[in-house]
Amino acid sequence: INLSSLNTTKVKDMSYLFAGCKSLKSIDLSSFNTTNVNIMERMFSGCESLKSIIVPDTVTFLGSSSFRDCLSLETVQLSKNITEIGEYMFEGCGRLTSVNIPNGVTKIGEYAFRECAFEEIAIPNSVKEIGKGAFNFCEYLKSVTIPESVTSLGSSAFINCSSLEEINVDANNADYCSINGALFNKEKTSILKFPSNWSKAFTYPNTVTSIGDHAFYSCANLVSYNVPNNIVSIGESA
Repeated sequence: INLSSLNTTKVKDMSYLFAGCKSLKSIDLSSFNTTNVNIMERMFSGCESLKSIIVPDTVTFLGSSSFRDCLSLETVQLSKNITEIGEYMFEGCGRLTSVNIPNGVTKIGEYAFRECAFEEIAIPNSVKEIGKGAFNFCEYLKSVTIPESVTSLGSSAFINCSSLEEINVDANNADYCSINGALFNKEKTSILKFPSNWSKAFTYPNTVTSIGDHAFYSCANLVSYNVPNNIVSIGESA
């Protein structure tokens, strides 16, 4: 579909615009302008044949579930002018191996990349919030680095990532830190998430007093760990 002659400057609602177009393979968004758009939910949801897409820099907003269940989608280039990855935006895109998160994005919504197929993802140092389940079931993701800017991280952001070997944190982050690839709060009093593909024994720092929600959830290869005597709190599904 070529939309080069489509004037979108006065459009306010693009919800479900191409949703369910199962045979749509390519689309030209070069003239799209979403300055006045307030609603853009599920715009391409269920476009099962769509393989790649370039979202031009004229686009400043993408709604939740925009590309949800685009089963053939492999590569995405997002506009450098968006500031949020909406919730469920790429959920179910099981072939998505390449996507850029533009510098300027401040929030990655809940379940935004659930079930995607990339091995690595670069989170820019503008992201402040990573929502619950944001990378849930990204089974090929091997490592991730939490930048300095992140102040809020959903407890289940990285569960069921069966290939994940390490979660690193920028040393200047004020809220989180990493010890041997495991995620802790900055004070090292709480273990927040253990990488699912860890296959060695683990020794807690003496400072740890709590185990967070889902901290060891889906760690199928973990050989052994000892809960120290000073643990006073164990979270849900830890």
